Amino acid sequence: MRMRRKTTALLGTLTIVAVLCVALASIALARADRGGAGASAGYADLASGSQVMWGSDAWGGRAAKGAETTPTISGVSPSIKAIGSSTFNMTVLGGSIVTSTTAIWGGIPLTTVGTPGVSSMVVSVPAARVATAGTVAVKLVTGSMVSTETATFTVTQPTIASVTPTFVASTATAATITLTGTHLRDGLDSPQLALRGTGAILGTTINATTAVAAVDTTMVGVFSLPTPIVAPAGVYDVVLTYGATGSVTKAAAFSINYPTPTVTTISPTTVYAGSAQPLLLTVNGTGFVPAPALFGAVGSAIKIGTRLTTDTTYVSATQLTVPLTAADIAAAATVPITVVNPAPGGGTSNAVNLTVASDTTAPVTTITGADSAWHTADVVLTVAATDAQSGVQQTQYDINATSPAVLVGSTITVPA
Repeated sequence: MRMRRKTTALLGTLTIVAVLCVALASIALARADRGGAGASAGYADLASGSQVMWGSDAWGGRAAKGAETTPTISGVSPSIKAIGSSTFNMTVLGGSIVTSTTAIWGGIPLTTVGTPGVSSMVVSVPAARVATAGTVAVKLVTGSMVSTETATFTVTQPTIASVTPTFVASTATAATITLTGTHLRDGLDSPQLALRGTGAILGTTINATTAVAAVDTTMVGVFSLPTPIVAPAGVYDVVLTYGATGSVTKAAAFSINYPTPTVTTISPTTVYAGSAQPLLLTVNGTGFVPAPALFGAVGSAIKIGTRLTTDTTYVSATQLTVPLTAADIAAAATVPITVVNPAPGGGTSNAVNLTVASDTTAPVTTITGADSAWHTADVVLTVAATDAQSGVQQTQYDINATSPAVLVGSTITVPA
């Protein structure tokens, strides 16, 4: 307060004292206002009646500023992102927002994008801010005035608990799988679903609109498979990627399986023990697969009895062929013919029997060119041998009781 005195000498002295009192009162009020950490700083200037606020741009040194209004915050959009998301822009909603208003993310100021409006502002959130799962408090600050409200931002960690179905046949042209887990939709930037394994997947699309409930527990992926099938069969990791570095994997969760083959007919159905070679066995059925163009990989194989052949020829998805060996038909027997497809999936087909019958009929040999006359020149005889069952393996002959010779071709020359 100011004091007046009529005596001139005293007036000068008291005036000085009064000024010092005002200054001390101002300083005392300023210190009192700064008492609590984070409290707004200010004092009433008793000389001029104006209010001065202490402020700082980054919670640092004090600076005298003009009158300020406390901003309010009502929410942020988006309010959720997944770990590994890219840098993104976030809109902060509220009131009393001015050019100098700053959004504070868990105590860290964010860069403002563009010019704030009264009720909203846009800020940039670096990817480093969403590297850890949890919740973050977002506030607004204008100078030293801090919003009393707090908006909450959530950083999630997506998980894949299971995949259904767990396999599809390699004969399919597409596969649709459903992921079950947590945080599988909201907060994901440009999600991509992939199968990573031994096969060749041509394309992937995602239908992320099928999330159920508020916890985003499901996601559906539709995969295009090669047509015709080259070799997609295999065990795959299911990989969900998003944002800059976001990724979650369910290892060995999905398989593209070879089908289980079936055998409908074989040809021939009957052969005779000891039949002449070569003799080709043809197997007709379904679900036959070629050997993939991969080192060491195998396709469908015909099994003759207990012998799994290694020289099966893939003709089509419905036909295979293989040469019969002499050992396969050495003796009369009933031999089961099956087809085996490799894993994953695959398996052994039903059996169709090949009958190996005993040869009970002797071959018939005819010779033309022979007669009862005397000849002074060589005589050429033509030999024909037939057998209705196992066929003719070999024809032998001798002349004048010499050692038997094997007939090569169909003629024998008898010297004069």
